[in-house]
Amino acid sequence: CFRIIKLHPHIRGDSSNRFYGFVEVHGAAPAELMIANIANYFSSVLVYHHGSSAARYVEIKNVEFISV
Repeated sequence: CFRIIKLHPHIRGDSSNRFYGFVEVHGAAPAELMIANIANYFSSVLVYHHGSSAARYVEIKNVEFISV
């Protein structure tokens, strides 16, 4: 299991203590490109999100979006 977290760009501060076990990606990174790239390396990608616009724009067979 490989876990990545990308917070909203407006969230500031050190989140390393809040999300132990996750690789944190800078909030300004384009989620759509990141998800598409990850999908090339894994047979199944689960994206847990809270209102992410990426869920509307990314349609890749092995990517599933789960609203939390």
